[in-house]
Amino acid sequence: MHKTLLSVILVVFNMRREAPRTLFTLSSTYQGMEPSLYEVIVVENGSTDPLLAEEVERIGSNFRYINFDAKTPSPAAAINEAVRASNGLSVGILIDGARMLSPRLLHYALIALNSYNRPLISSLGCHLGYKPQQESVLDGYNQEVEDDLLSNINWESDGYRLFEISSLAGSSKYGIYAPLAESNAVFMPRQMFDELAGYDERFISPGGGLVNLDFYQRAQSLNDVNLVTLLGEATFHQFHGGVTTQPQDNWTFMAEEYQLIREKEFEAYPTPLIRTDYVGQIRESFLPWLDRAVSERENLFRTLPSQPYHQDSNQFKTVETTVISILGMHRSGTSLLAGTLQEAGLFLGDVVNKAPHNKKGNRESLPIRELHEDLLHRSGGSWDNPPQKVVWEVLHRTMRDLIIRGFEKQFFWGFKDPRSLFCLEGWLEVLPNMKCVGIVRHPEEVAMSLSARNGWPLESGIQLWYLYNKRLLHWHEILGFPIISFGQNVVDFKFQAQNLIEKFNLPNSTIASNLKFYEPTLCNQTSGSLSLSRDVENLYNELLDRVNQTQKDCTESLPNNSSKGWRFHNWSWWRTIKNL
Repeated sequence: MHKTLLSVILVVFNMRREAPRTLFTLSSTYQGMEPSLYEVIVVENGSTDPLLAEEVERIGSNFRYINFDAKTPSPAAAINEAVRASNGLSVGILIDGARMLSPRLLHYALIALNSYNRPLISSLGCHLGYKPQQESVLDGYNQEVEDDLLSNINWESDGYRLFEISSLAGSSKYGIYAPLAESNAVFMPRQMFDELAGYDERFISPGGGLVNLDFYQRAQSLNDVNLVTLLGEATFHQFHGGVTTQPQDNWTFMAEEYQLIREKEFEAYPTPLIRTDYVGQIRESFLPWLDRAVSERENLFRTLPSQPYHQDSNQFKTVETTVISILGMHRSGTSLLAGTLQEAGLFLGDVVNKAPHNKKGNRESLPIRELHEDLLHRSGGSWDNPPQKVVWEVLHRTMRDLIIRGFEKQFFWGFKDPRSLFCLEGWLEVLPNMKCVGIVRHPEEVAMSLSARNGWPLESGIQLWYLYNKRLLHWHEILGFPIISFGQNVVDFKFQAQNLIEKFNLPNSTIASNLKFYEPTLCNQTSGSLSLSRDVENLYNELLDRVNQTQKDCTESLPNNSSKGWRFHNWSWWRTIKNL
């Protein structure tokens, strides 16, 4: 199996009624996610009436089924087994298969996973019904009542309507602004899960007792953890007669098991607390929950010490940074330039290093690309049909700020995404000193590359080249950044890149011949046979003039005989003699 970004583990036990709904809420259609970004592993934990593998796997190619031979009624061992079988760089644990998800929970979890160094990501826990199910069952709440509630809100089309028929679970009873006692959809890098040695299999009681709360607290005690709560998202528990939603007192037994294992009494909110960051979006259906959360938080904090939080021990210390944005049309060498600057010490974060149509990957950060895609989509366009104007909403600014915070320990960081040409205003709002660099390629070569990758006619590729490079010229007029060119000649590109590396004072500066990222096989198209329109040709020539001016500016700012290699004041002369 290929690696994926996220493995979601779902534990089920005799849930033939509940599991299909939960599985639907994990589907790529409901979550609005590409299936290739995540996998779902459904682990059956000793059920007497198990699901069928084909029932699970027909939901999507990213769904798998494991029928676990449970030795105890606890899900701890089943979770650990499923994680061992997973392929994700990060894991999400849903210990109770009866809990339906809100529609963008995985989307925002993935953003948080890629925006923080060591995130522990949690979500609000809710019960279907207007009271917690331990209480509502005394009033006659049962599966039939719940089925009627669900049938009246068309939740399959708008899962956020689940908030209208739900109440806070006990572990989330103080609301979204307060600490959570546990999370029934908790996400973290696989490395952190392994540091915890997974779920403690000494918890053997039905449902695992307090094993999930124990896991959540142990995760918060890891070094340098970033606690993140998903705002406006939740899980919704379906009534199925589980241990914790019965009216009888099960707490005493669970607390005794915890004390036996941990040799201390369980505290739901041990201090000092870790401050949480929030990732997500507030929708209309969530607004009433925010009003209640303010007062509920006050109720909790009356019971805690006056200074319940760590004194910002997990906060980043800011450093003076250089930020570089790489601008250019798709298939124009932006990935090549990003990889070369990365080689010279520019930190790009977790980026794609290999792709079917890009031997060394597109060097794009997933959170930044998702941010830009959402910006284009909400503005009525897409990468191949860019809108005339992009509007940054509060959500986008929040996502941007979280991304920037994830880079705050880096002296030199940057990003590459061709969509940036249409989204740059929002970055410049908070990074006014951000440096940019552009790259341009012959329009015919770009069109041929798009044709090879997307099957487009050359005319469509030329038209898109024009839209993107008009935007590149627009930003160059405003910001005056350097522009370089990309073509068949390796030496040419390396000398241009070397000048940029020295201009930006990147830490791994070297002579052009020592730059290793560029290989001739990365450029597979040549131009010359296609007749260009006057507008396209004029734009290309104008950008080439800017390229030549960049080389003139770079070389004249350096000594003629640098210790790191020759510099040529006349770039056109160098183009002539290097082919002799």
